[in-house]
Amino acid sequence: MSKDYTDTPDKLIQILAQCFIQAMGHGPYKRAYLIYGKKNSGKTTFVELMEHIVGSDGFCDVSLDKIGQIFQIALLEGKLLNLHDDMGYFTLNDTGIFKTLTGRRQHDLERKGVQPYNATLNAVHVFTTNTPAKFDSRIKMDEAYWERWEFITFENEYRMKGDFKERIFTPENLTAFLNVVIAEMLKIGQNGELLSKTDWYETREKWMLAGNALYCMVNELMDPEILDIKSRGLKGSRGTAIIKEELLKSLQNWCLDNEMDPRAVPDSLKDLTSLVDACGWETDARRMFGDKECETRCYVIPSKWKQTSKTLKYNVMVTEVKTEQMLIR
Repeated sequence: MSKDYTDTPDKLIQILAQCFIQAMGHGPYKRAYLIYGKKNSGKTTFVELMEHIVGSDGFCDVSLDKIGQIFQIALLEGKLLNLHDDMGYFTLNDTGIFKTLTGRRQHDLERKGVQPYNATLNAVHVFTTNTPAKFDSRIKMDEAYWERWEFITFENEYRMKGDFKERIFTPENLTAFLNVVIAEMLKIGQNGELLSKTDWYETREKWMLAGNALYCMVNELMDPEILDIKSRGLKGSRGTAIIKEELLKSLQNWCLDNEMDPRAVPDSLKDLTSLVDACGWETDARRMFGDKECETRCYVIPSKWKQTSKTLKYNVMVTEVKTEQMLIR
């Protein structure tokens, strides 16, 4: 069943294998799962499949953006999975609690009207989303955070028929899927680790392309600029400077044409600056543009516009940034 949704069905099987083997006292394996896909890509159906497998008492629902709130962690006690379907778009501000939850078994819990106590938490975290959370440059460089994620993409789109779930969630199908999960558990036990390997840089790249509209636009319309020896280490010494207001208009038009999630489209320079910062680019440079008699505040992107007709549609007032300019300043 899992191979119909994604090119990496082994990772979907691994979710359940991990949750069962952690419940047996192994691990923790420091791995959470973000399932990304557009509407009708099968995300909710797969979540419901996992719910059928572990039973109604085997999972809880705590979203990633709520996981640090008081009393929320206690909901994980005694659960195999923490499943949250259709996670909204939000700004990721803290990674500490998430890393702690995925990195160790013993945790101090708080419940209303009860003295804090220590408990063992084994739940594996699984979230689905149409648009991953945005983050700042600090979190971008948090390698330990990105190493904990498996980014799974559901690329297909389905037109659901009325009896679809009845045909899928049959005892025979569930049993067959559970047998595959058990086989995966045995492999994990023999190897002493999860079988899939993560590349934190690749994970972050997929997350940004799916959740950062500016990064996605630049990836499509611009080519990265290769720095020469002299310009290495000089922030903003190469690339394209773009007037802030011009880039905002251009990005908004691109998002509209590409039917981006409205929540991920910046509606102010403040929002746009946060996206530039998350990319690690220069957020407040000053350059001379055209016939202007004074310097104008701008962003500097370390890329060059592609010479295509599509790129011209989003053309904005830009100036090439030279190494010599930075050396003089």
